[in-house]
Amino acid sequence: MIKKIIKTSLLQLAQKGHFLIARSNRVQEKIALRLLSRLFVPFNPSKFIWLGSTKNKGRYLVPPDILNCDMLISPGIGDSSEFEQAFWEKGKEVIMIDKVIKCRIPRLPNVKIIRSFVGPGPGLKWIDLNQIILKSAAKKVCLQMDIEGWEWPVMNSLSMKALDKVHYLVIELHGLSCLMIPGGYPQAYVNINSLLKKFKPLNWTPNFTNDGFFAGNKYFPDLVEICFKKKA
Repeated sequence: MIKKIIKTSLLQLAQKGHFLIARSNRVQEKIALRLLSRLFVPFNPSKFIWLGSTKNKGRYLVPPDILNCDMLISPGIGDSSEFEQAFWEKGKEVIMIDKVIKCRIPRLPNVKIIRSFVGPGPGLKWIDLNQIILKSAAKKVCLQMDIEGWEWPVMNSLSMKALDKVHYLVIELHGLSCLMIPGGYPQAYVNINSLLKKFKPLNWTPNFTNDGFFAGNKYFPDLVEICFKKKA
């Protein structure tokens, strides 16, 4: 009973984004640390450029050739469209998806706005990202995703055929500290391992809106923005 209460409390803390120093068993901690080390790769910032707004979230560190992609699909717009603007000004096709868009977006033939949430597969309350990718004529897609924790189920719902089109993935990842929680570890491990099988991380930028956590003696952000490239 006591173990159940402790487990439930830890999960509630994780959901609220509180600071966690998890006391997991040694095997779990070693596996988590190896997985996180594959995610948080060393990189040279001078090889990348910043795209997006400097005033709020929406600014990402990316390789310059990301603008060579045929299309940008961007779920999660909110109040900033500077990242997307860099693509439409290059004449690239841009699909922007969000239920609530607070920024001004010009009416251009290469820009499409879908006012809906994105979800894991077909649903009544959201749109299926898998179908949007598959229906596009683009061969090289940049997928930029900032959907507040929904990135895990949405990414898991994408078919291999859809993922084959995604050349770059720019994504905000939430809840990495779940790796250090007994109740959250199994699904967190599956989520991260699945992502790393398909994509190679190029760089990462911590977002300290949420607190971080320790794995071994290393400190990691619970919320991070990572740029991935499709593995050859």
